Amino acid sequence: MNQKIKVLIVVGILAVILAVVTPVLSSTSATSSWTNEVITDADITLQKAGYQIKENLVNQDVTEQMKQALNPLIESEIAELERLLESYYQMQLENLTDTPEYLAVQERIKVIRNQVAERFKKEIDKAFE
Repeated sequence: MNQKIKVLIVVGILAVILAVVTPVLSSTSATSSWTNEVITDADITLQKAGYQIKENLVNQDVTEQMKQALNPLIESEIAELERLLESYYQMQLENLTDTPEYLAVQERIKVIRNQVAERFKKEIDKAFE
């Protein structure tokens, strides 16, 4: 009988242990089940997003992006080129004022002015006769 009591006590203790451990094990199993699913879903979602982002970046027109990036520099260089060429042109014009042709034209304009003045003086004189 002593043996039976020991067996019953051991079986009872095992039953109590099983009764206590089973809910703990099942809740741990449920906990690990939902966490694994959430982690897996997050991984899949992030992988898809990363792939999509990479594809969008790789498929962009690099040439057009570089043109846009360099456009301010190009505009600045155009403005500088315009300034340089206008300055050079003005310098060339100023150099023309020292040429014999320019001086001859200048003298011819003075002659024309004098001729026009003389002509109209004569017409004014006629108005007083």
